[in-house]
Amino acid sequence: MIFKNEGTWFYFNDNAEDGGVCLKILTPGDVRKIEKATVTKKAEIVKGDQTTKPIRIEWIEVNEELRQEMQWDALISDWKKVDPDGTGEIECTYENKLRMMNDYVEFAQFIAKSIRILTQIEPTEKEKEKN
Repeated sequence: MIFKNEGTWFYFNDNAEDGGVCLKILTPGDVRKIEKATVTKKAEIVKGDQTTKPIRIEWIEVNEELRQEMQWDALISDWKKVDPDGTGEIECTYENKLRMMNDYVEFAQFIAKSIRILTQIEPTEKEKEKN
């Protein structure tokens, strides 16, 4: 059996003719790649006074901005009829993904809503009873 992670299309106005965005769930490989590029492990030896031994302190630093950008790039695999300024459709490139997510609130909200739908887990019996 062949498994592909080609993505799921979400259409503007629930109409394919209006265009839309193809989103995919991040694979563990995607997550590792993003973490490797954005997380740095740091360590420092802190000397105590005369009565205590030096202590090694470790922490991680995360480049949150780069992490978010890489997540957007991995999540958004394609789009159709994205025309932010009314001047013509733009290509689905890394730079345009960042532009759309940073500068166009309605687009970012559409992506967030679509991700929630894409990752929605079936409700448990207890959750069904509440509704």
